[in-house]
Amino acid sequence: MSNQSNETKFFDLHTTGIGYLNRIREVKPRGKGKPFMAVTVAALRGSTDEAEYSYIDCN
Repeated sequence: MSNQSNETKFFDLHTTGIGYLNRIREVKPRGKGKPFMAVTVAALRGSTDEAEYSYIDCN
C-alpha cells in the first residue's frame, strides 16, 4: 500500500526590506484572457556598504 497524500505543497517567500517598483504596466493578453497588472521589484539585499539588487517579476 502507498501512504502518499494528495496534499498540494508549495513554498512561501517572506521578506522585509527596501525595494523599488519598476516597469509598472497593464498587460492586455491577445485573444482570450483578462488584462492584469505586472511589475518588477528591485529588492535591495546585502550590507549597506555594498548593496546588491535582486529582481522579482510579479503579476
